[in-house]
Amino acid sequence: MKILYVSVHSVLEDDEIRMFKRLGHDVFPLGVNFGFQAVEPFRDPIPFNEGEHALLDRFHALGGRFRYGAPYAAETIVPAAFVELFDIVVVMHDLEMILRHWPALSVRPVVWRTIGQNIEGLEETASRLMGQGLNIVRYSPVERRAPGYCGETALIRFAKHEDDYGPWLGHSDHVLTFANLFRQRYPAEAEAYGQIVAGLPTMLGGVGNEGMDGAVGLLTPEQQKIHYDACRGYLYCSGREVPYTLNFMEALMTGMPVIACDFAPRGAYYEVPELLADGAGIVATNVAEARDAIVRLLEDRDFADETSRLGRARAVALFGQAHVSRQWDDLFTALAG
Repeated sequence: MKILYVSVHSVLEDDEIRMFKRLGHDVFPLGVNFGFQAVEPFRDPIPFNEGEHALLDRFHALGGRFRYGAPYAAETIVPAAFVELFDIVVVMHDLEMILRHWPALSVRPVVWRTIGQNIEGLEETASRLMGQGLNIVRYSPVERRAPGYCGETALIRFAKHEDDYGPWLGHSDHVLTFANLFRQRYPAEAEAYGQIVAGLPTMLGGVGNEGMDGAVGLLTPEQQKIHYDACRGYLYCSGREVPYTLNFMEALMTGMPVIACDFAPRGAYYEVPELLADGAGIVATNVAEARDAIVRLLEDRDFADETSRLGRARAVALFGQAHVSRQWDDLFTALAG
């Protein structure tokens, strides 16, 4: 099939485009990879084929216009004649994009793919569009708790390819965390992070974290994998206003023992403690518990190994691409024949 893929998140875009292409579909991105050269440096370039490149020529020839990023959303033009070249349209999160371009996009089946942002604020609009034929793919079952929940066409979690992560070795005594602009985006969590790791060996990857304990700046995908494999554990101390995030999935899929914070501030839709149940990770309800968990991982290798085994198994069961990609293929077949 040919998929028109509209994105607002570069790493998720990379994951899902690669997954769809592994399934044999052609994908044209209206996102960070528009023009086939990613404008953000978080992942390596995706190899697009000749047919996908030809679609870019058609987009321009038909009067299409696109620039990645919210400030340029009003400038976007998506001609209906261009959408007709595809079998299905997938739009990540951006309901405003769907509303603005519904007459053109809806010449083909449209899927709104949720990502955990503004869960309560979009249900009313989504409900109206669902009445006009919009299909909704949820990324977490906890979205069903939202007031005015309007339903779903399918529940399909984010995915990570099992072979891209691990094996976890844990030969470094450091605990790892990834968060961009930690203090700016999550001030309370950043303060808790500082208290948890004070005096302990830690690494903090991501941009805009200068001056924080363990900060190592932006790492390449290859460097990220090295530290996922090597560090003794992963401290998940941000993003508690959403069900789960990609860095949580990557750590768990690697087999890193994950320590997740579950104390104020805590979002109503935070799913991570449930995902780590039954030994798949460690849930800390205060700073002292988080520090104790790090120390135990550093001192008790058998405990670390068992947590790793259970966490990796949970990740494969929930987020494994072999499973998730079949769900997408089944949905595409049902919607587009």
